[in-house]
Amino acid sequence: MMRLKETLKKQLEEELPKNLLPLLPSRFPIIGYAALIRLKEALYPYGGLIGDTLVEVSEQIESVWTFTGRTKGKRRIPQIKWLAGKKNPEVLHKEYNTLFTLDVSRLTFSPGNTGERGQIIRMVEDDQTLVDLFACCGNLTLPAAVNNSISTIWMMEINPLAYHYLLENIYLNDLVNKAIPLFGDNHNFPVENIGDHVFLGILPQPDLKQLEIGINALKKQGGWLHYHTSVEKEAKERENLTRDITEKVKQLGKEVIETTFDVVKGLSAQFDHVVLRMFVVD
Repeated sequence: MMRLKETLKKQLEEELPKNLLPLLPSRFPIIGYAALIRLKEALYPYGGLIGDTLVEVSEQIESVWTFTGRTKGKRRIPQIKWLAGKKNPEVLHKEYNTLFTLDVSRLTFSPGNTGERGQIIRMVEDDQTLVDLFACCGNLTLPAAVNNSISTIWMMEINPLAYHYLLENIYLNDLVNKAIPLFGDNHNFPVENIGDHVFLGILPQPDLKQLEIGINALKKQGGWLHYHTSVEKEAKERENLTRDITEKVKQLGKEVIETTFDVVKGLSAQFDHVVLRMFVVD
């Protein structure tokens, strides 16, 4: 992608003020045929020009969209607008042998989580049961179900549009007989003692009730809790997070046997998106 940045810079050197050229984006995440870019405020007036140029110079990119603000609310609605190319926001994306159809302008699907999706595939074993409390359109856990001979995957989603695409993606990936989609607030689905892996994949973090539901959803003989959050980069903050979640597990009468900690992606100079994994038993 650095080569694409240099190509973009060269194409725009006569179009943009020279002081703005260093501000051009260096990352061009692509979902299907759509590129989602982040622009510095000084580049906002040139968004259409930048988008048109990306479509022109890249064979992969047919439309360009940009973030205009933070993801909002418990339904996790992104703030995204069209810049150039095709205006149809619905794309078909393939990753880890898994097909996703989604509306990139109204749903979150982070290419930065690709490594995490791969890690989950490697951790999940045949005949296991997965529980995803924040399924969206299947972003995080569908690849694990596609690439392993799992028993069952429970998938909860509160956003009606995300749930619509979740059902489509379950069908596209031939998981109708293994997936149990649940539409509604996950606070109302207190499943217990069913999961070999339970996923709490939401930022900035799940609430305490969701954490409790996630812990109780694990099989009594043991299972992995995958707890996602944003945390400051300092080591002490990670230690504090591990201590706090371990304490919650103990309050529910359970025990942490093993803990791992992975950085999913950087969010800013101060914060990382991380996943704390704990193997929990009764």
